[in-house]
Amino acid sequence: MNQPWDPDFTLDHSAVTALARRCGLQGSPVPLGAGWDYATFVCGDMVIRIPKRRATAKLLTDELELLLGLPDNLPLLAPRPRNELFAVDEIPYPAMVYPLLDGVQLCALPHALRVDATLIGLQLGGFLRSLHALPSGVAPRPFSFDEWTMFAQGHLGTIGEYGDHRLTNTLRHLLEQPLPVLDSLQVFCHMDLNDEHILIDTQSSQATAVIDWGDAGAGPWWFDFTGLWLWGDSAALDAALSAYGLSLSTNEIAWFRRHALIVSIGALYCELRIDPESETTRTWRARLGRSMHAAGR
Repeated sequence: MNQPWDPDFTLDHSAVTALARRCGLQGSPVPLGAGWDYATFVCGDMVIRIPKRRATAKLLTDELELLLGLPDNLPLLAPRPRNELFAVDEIPYPAMVYPLLDGVQLCALPHALRVDATLIGLQLGGFLRSLHALPSGVAPRPFSFDEWTMFAQGHLGTIGEYGDHRLTNTLRHLLEQPLPVLDSLQVFCHMDLNDEHILIDTQSSQATAVIDWGDAGAGPWWFDFTGLWLWGDSAALDAALSAYGLSLSTNEIAWFRRHALIVSIGALYCELRIDPESETTRTWRARLGRSMHAAGR
């Protein structure tokens, strides 16, 4: 069965090696990670980020321009790519190349390493305050969850296969509940700021960088806080909001909870397709349960 992470072309080691040589890199590329949209490899001290499908390949040029335009004084680092995309005949889509950033993904820290959710929240709140002050580059438009809701509804059947029909029915009911008027300030957001995209220094247990900027654009200011809550619960969120200098209104809380629910559904769907018994799947089951409880209040 095809997995949700599968690319729409054959990506083998020889092709990635050819791409590395095209970029002037020596040594053998080593897989670093992969999501629905990109596969990343480390070659020496450089990262090669390869689009896995046509839809995301079209966005990489915009992401390159965005990253090259980010200021150097953000509180956390962002990838600093070379100022062109690189292509070889063996891979249908041009790739981005940038220096490897120090740190381990927050979602992949060793069990023995304990991080302080409050400290991470304070760091992310300060980072988001600086990020959200940047011009968005596009005119804000009324925000809609219609597409996000349809995305989540489309995955309920798979989640039901690994749970029970009561769970699916409850999720469908929650997704159908009306939301209040959204009057949030729209700012330049990362738009996918979860624990997979935050790097942590294993010596200091502090955040060092934010990666994967392919979805960045205009959105409600609270949008970038949802992943932090899913990871670190109220301790991380409260600290982040304190450092940011804003609090959620009653209306925004309803939208925030709906967003957390949708993110949890999407993540659990993908993890179930990969390995229903993995630790990551269990983590997202727990997060979905917490999101359901919050959304049902």
